[in-house]
Amino acid sequence: MEKKFHLEVLPKQEREVFQKIAPVVNPHGLVLAGGTAAALHMGHRISRDFDFFAPQSFSAEKLIQNLKTLGLKMDIEFQRGESDLIAFLDGVKFSAFHYPYPFLKPTDSVMKITMANLLDIAAMKILAIGQRGAKRDFVDLYFILKKFSCSQIGQAFSERYGKERLNPVFVGKSLIYFADAEGDGEPEYCSQAKPSWPSIKKFFQAHARQFVLDFEAAANEE
Repeated sequence: MEKKFHLEVLPKQEREVFQKIAPVVNPHGLVLAGGTAAALHMGHRISRDFDFFAPQSFSAEKLIQNLKTLGLKMDIEFQRGESDLIAFLDGVKFSAFHYPYPFLKPTDSVMKITMANLLDIAAMKILAIGQRGAKRDFVDLYFILKKFSCSQIGQAFSERYGKERLNPVFVGKSLIYFADAEGDGEPEYCSQAKPSWPSIKKFFQAHARQFVLDFEAAANEE
């Protein structure tokens, strides 16, 4: 059965750009992940930028050349090394990074663009929250945890990044550390469920101990 994705999470301008970039991003091995991919899977919030990751290195210069052929107004904000790029395409933020962790779950395809599986995205969200948790990361993980258990996410994290990077206590503390996220704007929900930021914090606080136990089990699994 073909999966259905929530294209309604993309505003008009973002959807138009999304349709145009498929012929360019796919040959470079780029996979859509991050918040927009999570939103396309779950339909919970509007998302306005495209975060692509490639397990193999790619040429940012070649990518730029290819993007310029699409007829989009392109403003380069950041370019580092051979494979890291942040740009704006007709005002829509586009990022592409070499990310040396293969996607372990079967990828999906939406509007001819390769997109990460939700469990791979969940593992990336755990890592992002551990580094600097943005409000949107907590919101996305809150909704992901309605679909997958913490033990499933812990197992996905362990498989993707290695058990040595799975520190259950650190993850547990990260999931209840909200200081970095407090100043962020509120999400633009487009689902029936519209949890408030205080209720999301309470959810993570209430389940923190179980999260640690589940991640410990994933770390110790043979």
